Amino acid sequence: MSRILSLLNLAYRFNRHMVVKPLADSTPGKVRFMEQYGPERLLPLDPQSRAQLPHLQGCIACGLCDTVCPGLPSDLASCLTRSLPDYGLIEHHLDLLECGDCHACEQICPAGVPLREMLLFARAVVQALHDQMDAVPIG
Repeated sequence: MSRILSLLNLAYRFNRHMVVKPLADSTPGKVRFMEQYGPERLLPLDPQSRAQLPHLQGCIACGLCDTVCPGLPSDLASCLTRSLPDYGLIEHHLDLLECGDCHACEQICPAGVPLREMLLFARAVVQALHDQMDAVPIG
């Protein structure tokens, strides 16, 4: 008897999800997402950036890069290593980091994190997020 009730419940939830939910709200998903999470700066990434992010998230927070670079690249790396990167914190560090061509922080990194590539990525994402916030009305 409980198996039948479980299957009926599953069928009801499936039908509700497939039929009722799409008809209930016609607001595009990105607009709804921005309305709910934009003020918290939890913003969507484009597919290319989303695919690149795991490559940059290898920081083990050892701090060795800070010994050779005055811009504290470990702060930037730890911001991107979180499950939900905090782009509000990254923006502050982007102003502090002026990366040259020495690559000393990448050479000393035991995890092989491409810190210069991470810096370029973070700058591009923060700029894109500013553009998205300006383009999509919030609230």
